[in-house]
Amino acid sequence: RAPKWNRETARLNYSPVSMRELERVGLNAVSLGIMENEADLDTIKNYTAGVFVVFSIAAIAFGELGAQLFPGKNVGPTITYVLGAIPILFLSIGSVAPGLIVGLVSRIEDGKEGKGGNVDATGVNRRVRHEAAHFLVGWLLGLPIADYSVEDQTSLVEFHPTQNGELQPGQRLAKGEVDKMCVVALSGAVGEALHFDSAFGGGQDLQTLQRLFLMSEERINAQQQQDQTRWGALKARELLRMYDKEYAALCKAFAEKRPVKECIAILESS
Repeated sequence: RAPKWNRETARLNYSPVSMRELERVGLNAVSLGIMENEADLDTIKNYTAGVFVVFSIAAIAFGELGAQLFPGKNVGPTITYVLGAIPILFLSIGSVAPGLIVGLVSRIEDGKEGKGGNVDATGVNRRVRHEAAHFLVGWLLGLPIADYSVEDQTSLVEFHPTQNGELQPGQRLAKGEVDKMCVVALSGAVGEALHFDSAFGGGQDLQTLQRLFLMSEERINAQQQQDQTRWGALKARELLRMYDKEYAALCKAFAEKRPVKECIAILESS
């Protein structure tokens, strides 16, 4: 028996959360890796400008080259058209699904800084904090484990988006399922932010969350996505604080790369 599995689902009640509410509990856009401050917006603007400049130059240069190599054919104009359309596609994605762009930029910036190997004051690795938080929150919300693996620093876990497993082609996520996955997705960054100044491992999670928004039965616009993301972070913090003892035990198990059955047993017995 696993009494803690799915224990917290009934208490998931979504309501929009402002950044001020999040800041009251010690979380903010910077600590969670959500780009909302001026410096981060400048970073995104720089990437956007870079995409326009690079692909505009490439469209002209490769279009001309194609015309010279294949005279009398439409190779040059085709190359110009395709490369010139990429910046427009970039802007379109940013307006419809901003989390995908933010997540991509976050991952690039995090990789440049090489911040994945930090340890906190108790000697626990940042990546361990991140992955153990996913495991704990996913378990409490009743999501079945899709994959569990071990890498150099920690164990890794992935969950199915519904209690019935993977989505079938064309299937959409109910609002309650989006709520669950939102909390699970944000729990890794929150787990880091509770023990470090800021989270650096949330870029991929933010991209995953954005894909889930797009798979929702109910349309979730850009403002609602921000509200939902902040709510997910707030709820994740609540669960990690409420199950602090279980979280600490899981971090130890993940650092030791224990098998998934042992991790479950440790969580349930803590």
